[in-house]
Amino acid sequence: MRPTWKPLPTTAEIAPRPCPWKSACTFLDKKEMDARSKELRAAASAGIPQDELDYFRTFYKQLIAEDTQGNKKDFSYFALCRGVQVMGATLTVERNAELEQMFKEHAVSSGSSQLPHLTFPKFIVMIGSLFKADFANLRTQSARKDE
Repeated sequence: MRPTWKPLPTTAEIAPRPCPWKSACTFLDKKEMDARSKELRAAASAGIPQDELDYFRTFYKQLIAEDTQGNKKDFSYFALCRGVQVMGATLTVERNAELEQMFKEHAVSSGSSQLPHLTFPKFIVMIGSLFKADFANLRTQSARKDE
């Protein structure tokens, strides 16, 4: 009796599969590890689940890209206003003033522009604060969209 040989696997069968734990499957250098650590701490303090960080990162980058008032590199106040409106809030004159004050409290000035902007971790904290306070009925509007 002759042994039976299995055919060799195809490239598709041995190709790496996507990792369900994206951050655990990527090698990070010290700077990237520090940045990721800040993001995770910001998400925890904001009450945002870790598995939603990639969604918020995409949203953050999209708002920067669509910001006609900013430099297309930093998350400006105008990007925040647009993001809040996209999430369903209506900005009255009073709410706009409140939002601007909150932005100034969280914003940093660094880099080439020296204009106040939100880093991604600061953006996460800001979004968490807005949801917790139900700013301009943001949480209420979001819940209605989910229904």
